[in-house]
Amino acid sequence: MKENSIKKDIIIIFLIAMFVLAILFLQRGKITKIKSGSKAPNFTATDINGNKISLSDYKGKVVLVNFWATWCSPCKEEIPQLNKLYKIMQNRDFVILAIAEDNKSSNELKAFIKKYEMPFTVLTDPGRVIAGYYRLSGVPETFLIDKNGKLIYKFIGPKDWTGEELSEIFEKLINKKE
Repeated sequence: MKENSIKKDIIIIFLIAMFVLAILFLQRGKITKIKSGSKAPNFTATDINGNKISLSDYKGKVVLVNFWATWCSPCKEEIPQLNKLYKIMQNRDFVILAIAEDNKSSNELKAFIKKYEMPFTVLTDPGRVIAGYYRLSGVPETFLIDKNGKLIYKFIGPKDWTGEELSEIFEKLINKKE
């Protein structure tokens, strides 16, 4: 009798876990418009060279905040797209802040960044404090912030950052008068 009860409990736990994983999988690739007026949580983080950088330093620019990790396969898949986006937008009012969500040493992160030729600003988030501010559910996860520091979009999963739909969104935000 007790053995049957344990088996039922295991099956129930397994089914719940599968349900949760299915929901997370369906969220991948989703673009979510955030309620307008939501102020992006400000943060100060250290870049890979030890410099302190705050989100508020970029007021007046459109900011793409990308949370990623070195161990994350979809993150690695997305890096070439972020690199292309950076090259397209580097001389515009647009910034990419990539926040590493793992506990690698500075030298390990620098080696990873060099290997993947990441030209944009990479910050670290020891203790996942910034991830907490943004209620991160996983990586890669990206937030688009307008020139006034308002959260506009949340992206779950890797993206084609130079695709037509996103290019139109970026252009509209960059060209918007404050």
